[in-house]
Amino acid sequence: GTQTFAGNKTVNGNLTVDLYSISGPEAIDVNNTSGAITGTMGSTQWQSFVAGQTGVLTKIAIMGNGGYGTRTGTLTIFTGSGIGGTQLSTQSVALPPNNGLFDLVLSSTVNVVQGQTYTFEITDSSGGSFLATDTALSGTSYYSNSYGLNPGWSLAFNTLVIPGTRNGNITAGGTITAGAVTYPNAHGTSGQVLSTNGSGALSWTTPSTTATSYSGILPVTNGGTGTTTSTGSGNVVLSTSPTLTGKITAASQTLSGTLGVGTASPAASAILEVSSTTHGLLPPRMTTAQRDAIVSPATGLVIFNTTTNGLEFKSSSGWVSLTTSTTSTTAAFLPTIVIGTQQWMRDNLDVLTYRNGDIIPQVTNPTTWAALTTGAWCYYNNDSTLGNTDLYRKGYGKLYNWYAVNDARGLAPTGWHIPTKTEWETLSGKLGDAVAGGKMKVVGYNIWLTPNLGANNNSGFDGLPGGYRNTNGIFDRISAGGFWWSSTESNTITTYAYIRYLIFNDCVFFSEIDNKKNGASVRCVRD
Repeated sequence: GTQTFAGNKTVNGNLTVDLYSISGPEAIDVNNTSGAITGTMGSTQWQSFVAGQTGVLTKIAIMGNGGYGTRTGTLTIFTGSGIGGTQLSTQSVALPPNNGLFDLVLSSTVNVVQGQTYTFEITDSSGGSFLATDTALSGTSYYSNSYGLNPGWSLAFNTLVIPGTRNGNITAGGTITAGAVTYPNAHGTSGQVLSTNGSGALSWTTPSTTATSYSGILPVTNGGTGTTTSTGSGNVVLSTSPTLTGKITAASQTLSGTLGVGTASPAASAILEVSSTTHGLLPPRMTTAQRDAIVSPATGLVIFNTTTNGLEFKSSSGWVSLTTSTTSTTAAFLPTIVIGTQQWMRDNLDVLTYRNGDIIPQVTNPTTWAALTTGAWCYYNNDSTLGNTDLYRKGYGKLYNWYAVNDARGLAPTGWHIPTKTEWETLSGKLGDAVAGGKMKVVGYNIWLTPNLGANNNSGFDGLPGGYRNTNGIFDRISAGGFWWSSTESNTITTYAYIRYLIFNDCVFFSEIDNKKNGASVRCVRD
């Protein structure tokens, strides 16, 4: 029915409300009187039953056995099988005075649910009640009491239930307060959500459709409405130049316009500007094997290679590494190129010192150069600007004699070495011996002489025609050829070592032995 409360009602503990919508007249639910009625019981007994339908239990009809007059007793109802469950009701009742069914009318409402088990217990206050048992129902779904019935016997009884549905509503004329939280007593409009002011009051609010400022982790859910939510599977649009403070975690998202991190005014020419004096930009970190497993890496892709311990970017001809050298008098970034399994410097060596910091002498005089048996270097024609262009800003680099190459103090920076004859052969073989030279030469005729046969620089080696200096100290072959030392000496002439070279009118990467006094370019390969 309907309960009306005037004023405030205080409930200590949990408030449980079961609401039943009554849908029919009272009717017998459980009938346990169809068998042979026999036997009698003592003064206290209980009987379990399974509700056949959901509704309100109104009566229990008990079968009396004998004429002992009217007596009083107690009727108690529990949940579950036996008298150990939750007590639902208890009351005084008049017990059957004669043979036949006698209604015990419940004075308080007991709601039952179809399929659940309940138990009623009857106690005769005079100590002599005799109730009939139904012996024909041995082994059914009913349950015997524990006070003297033969095994499988049950009390003879009926339950009467007003059928109904376990549902309904609670209506509050004012607000509902639970603990420190107060709920509104009216619904909001379509699309509104319940939000809190942080002090316990809940109210209906309309979510903002434009994110202008947000602190913390931005909770954006794909599939909502408004300009800050989905424009397709997984895509989020943030409009009106939003400011996002804290962490932003996202899967695949598209940002249109300019993004500034740490700055409110990113440069107009930048798609992304990062500004900080306390944090750095951290690219993806992976091994060489993981890098090589990237499917169709885009040109310009940047990673940090944990195998080589350096930054790398993807060029049109392969992965290029940037490694810092600490052996020059001025630290410089050395761009590198990976060809096959080898990692090469992409520029000719241009250091002033050996690996231990000792200065390598610069020798410009041809007579002095011709007499050397120790390490030295020079520029072609003693001109440091030769070969400098916008594309090849380091120019031709320095020319070193082989004594500098072979010096025990180490010409190559730490982590690098001068390639052996075999390592040069590995490079040539990887590119294809017959065409390797063309794949190593830079293109065009502004640096190389015409016809610069076969040049395409597909390897990214950036081979330049830096010429050489002969044993007499004379410079030769600028723009016509590039020459690079190996660390391998000739096994037939002790004053000679192996050298590799490219020329303008052929696409082969040539090999020969040359005098150790000559000056040639040097390329390094990673250890």
